[in-house]
Amino acid sequence: MDNSLQLYTTTLEKSFSLLVSKYCKLQLKDHTEASINEGTNLIKDGSKLVHTLKKHIQSLETLLCDCEDFIDEVYDDISHPQPEEDFVYSTAYGMLSYKGRDHIERKKQITIPRPIVKSTKEENKRVLLHEIDYQFKTYTVDNLTNIKPMFGYYNNPSDKINPPGLYCCIVPSVYIKVPFPELIDSTREYSRVRSIRCKYRDKNICDEQRFKMARYHNSNLRTCNFAHRGEQIIKIGYQSRCSSIPRFGDPATLLRDVKNVNLEEIKNVIMYGLNDIISSAVWFDYNNISNVTYPDIDIV
Repeated sequence: MDNSLQLYTTTLEKSFSLLVSKYCKLQLKDHTEASINEGTNLIKDGSKLVHTLKKHIQSLETLLCDCEDFIDEVYDDISHPQPEEDFVYSTAYGMLSYKGRDHIERKKQITIPRPIVKSTKEENKRVLLHEIDYQFKTYTVDNLTNIKPMFGYYNNPSDKINPPGLYCCIVPSVYIKVPFPELIDSTREYSRVRSIRCKYRDKNICDEQRFKMARYHNSNLRTCNFAHRGEQIIKIGYQSRCSSIPRFGDPATLLRDVKNVNLEEIKNVIMYGLNDIISSAVWFDYNNISNVTYPDIDIV
């Protein structure tokens, strides 16, 4: 099973890498009818890949439901003691019947714990978000005090992959380590260095593409100020988010800044942040992404 899964993911990675490679080559070409047609074909190929993935995800969801139902049936079955006599027998007329058909005595059943997945299924249901007309998967409460905290501190010495720290769960089984990136004041800093992820991700690939573009246009080599693999993203703080201290949230000054920001500005900060979080949560929910952990989302 593990080998098949590895082969499947490797094939997907190769297919996607091929599309990215074709796109990189396309960027070096002139804007002509031929290049537009080539780009259109790339979009079609990418859409086919996404469509195939979504069909696979639907099949996996169906298989998951079947497995859950199977577990339920097995637990229901073994909850009843096995009868000493044959369960069914053939009558004189060739029909199937069973002992005690006319009168079934109620017997005390063996209580067997239900699988954990059962309670999870009952808690998380689709609810309509009227603001965006979308059925979002989450749990429902009738008391605000029953809403679970957004953040939790994770510390498991045996976990060699996910480091200790503050985590949140924005949709079921999607866990994200809360980042604390450097945050700069947009009214004082204008370089925007490393505030955007480079589309090539890898620094060497980026350098290669810039050299090609410089040779092709016979121009000077341009500097890429975007963030590359292994580099930490820098967040830009704008006045529209927090007018008095645009850099609010920078870990180096946060404990000092909290003393100088009022509640009205905090409401504004929360408005921006929560809207971004729910938009991301809907994206995860819509694309059926689960059982993943992101311990370093601020690193390219």
